[in-house]
Amino acid sequence: MDHAHAIGPTALEPALVTSLAPNGVRILSYGQLAINGLIGWGALVARARKQNPPAPDPAPNHRPWEHLGNLAALSE
Repeated sequence: MDHAHAIGPTALEPALVTSLAPNGVRILSYGQLAINGLIGWGALVARARKQNPPAPDPAPNHRPWEHLGNLAALSE
């Protein structure tokens, strides 16, 4: 929030970068990084609950951003 000054899609990329490479968020300008399909875990829960009939909630992450799968390549 400190970097994007908002909560929402514009805050997701900096939050992900902060988790993977904490010093990296300071060198990114606004809009410099766009990750297609980036979604927060809470949005996955909302999507599951909107289905008819509602789907089970996805399991919570044990590590930050775990719901996105293997992020090793992105962290490099």
